[in-house]
Amino acid sequence: MPSVTHGLGLALAASLLAGAGRLMLAASLLAGAACQGADPYYRNRSDGGGGAPGLGIAGAASLAGAAGAAGAAGTAGAGGADAPCTACMVKVQYTCRSSGTGLASFVLDVTNEGALSFPLSQLTLRYWYTSDAGKEQELDCDLANLGCTNIVTSADTPGPRFVAVMPPKPGANEYVEIAFKAGAFALDPLLDTGPIQLRLHNRDFSTINQTDDYSYDCSMQGNAVDSTTITAYVDGVLVWGTEPTPRGAPPP
Repeated sequence: MPSVTHGLGLALAASLLAGAGRLMLAASLLAGAACQGADPYYRNRSDGGGGAPGLGIAGAASLAGAAGAAGAAGTAGAGGADAPCTACMVKVQYTCRSSGTGLASFVLDVTNEGALSFPLSQLTLRYWYTSDAGKEQELDCDLANLGCTNIVTSADTPGPRFVAVMPPKPGANEYVEIAFKAGAFALDPLLDTGPIQLRLHNRDFSTINQTDDYSYDCSMQGNAVDSTTITAYVDGVLVWGTEPTPRGAPPP
């Protein structure tokens, strides 16, 4: 009798242990199914790298975007406030066409020698000369690769600026500002405007004397030369040439 009771006790214990094992396995499978089913965190892990790296990458992308935007704004702000055109460089070629006394006829060609493109509407040129008292001048465009309609001339309203130089300087008591309209194209690096043929004269076409004009040089008449006496500006910043200096003053 004792042996039968002992045997039944062992069988009952084994049965209980087996049932407990099945319950634990079922619970484990259910837990695994819940984790591996529709849980997005697990999918991120199984796609290669785990949830934490995935969140880290997203965070890095967000920070990189913010830094880029701030950097661009900072650069633009610094450039606009301190030195609007530190990277702008141009070259002005000049061809004298007329050495007579009736008018000043010349051709200009501007090349962008910098690393940045800029709109021609930001570019101005100054032709420095001496004018007779009481005489008004006009600026005409005869021919231009980019179209005379893109250049401010006396046919426009308002026309070009004729500015008195005060105090007068050797070879210059006035300059005419050669400007480009808003519709003119942008000048890319290493490209040029092409020839721009202009005429400067008294409104009444009375006699003028070019030989005492700062920007005049007909020693190579008909040939294009680099002229540093015709100055160029981008957004008002001098980027080419040398302005006339007061008599007796050292050049800048």
